[in-house]
This record gives sequence, C-alpha cells and structure tokens, in this order.
Amino acid sequence: MSLILAAVMGWFRTNPRNIWLIGGLLAVVLVLTFVYMRGRHDAHARDEARQKIAVTAAVKSDDRADVKATTALARDAILIDAKQKRLEDAVANVPDQVPDAVAVAAGCVELQSHGISTADLPACKPARR
Repeated sequence: MSLILAAVMGWFRTNPRNIWLIGGLLAVVLVLTFVYMRGRHDAHARDEARQKIAVTAAVKSDDRADVKATTALARDAILIDAKQKRLEDAVANVPDQVPDAVAVAAGCVELQSHGISTADLPACKPARR
C-alpha cells in the first residue's frame, strides 16, 4: 500500500499542475456527493412524515368506526331488550286455562310481529271449514 502511495506522490511531484486539477475534481465530487446525500435524507424524512400522517388518519378513522359500532350495538341491545320484555309480557298475559280463539290469534300475530315463524304451530294454522 505504501508503495502505491509513494508512486502517486512521485507522480504529483513531477506534474504539479495536475495536483490542482485533481484536487478540484475531488472537491467537486465530494460537494456533489454531499448535496445528493442531503437530498436523499430530506426525501426520506418527507416520506416518513407522510407515513406518520397516514397512520394517524387511519387510527382516527378506526376509532370513529369503533365508536359507531359500539353505538349501534348499544342501540340494538336496547331494542332487543324491549322486544324481549314485550314478548314476556304477552306470554304472561295469556291465561293459564285454555285461551279463546281471539287470544290465540292475537298470540300468533304477536309472535309473527317479532319475526318468529308460526307455520309449525297448530294453533296458528287457519281453521279449515
């Protein structure tokens, strides 16, 4: 390695005018390299900032969706509880003895209004005459 360095130094001594030319070229290359690397660093920082903004927006959107879903579930739970209470009240209002035809028809209509199929219930089938 020192032999190569000695050869380069000997060449520079014999051609002093080239020293300034080569030194200037090295300086230009170093400056351009520095500018290029600085630009890459700035671009990387911008990309990171954009990514952080996108992640923040996604988290906010996700939080809003969670709040909407929770609200919808709470609303549905209240509706289900109200339906269940009405159904329990309808069953509790049926007398223990055999109900008359009007009470049976009302019970069938109440079950149908709650979305329960009454096709399999013999009491809810229309009477054949």
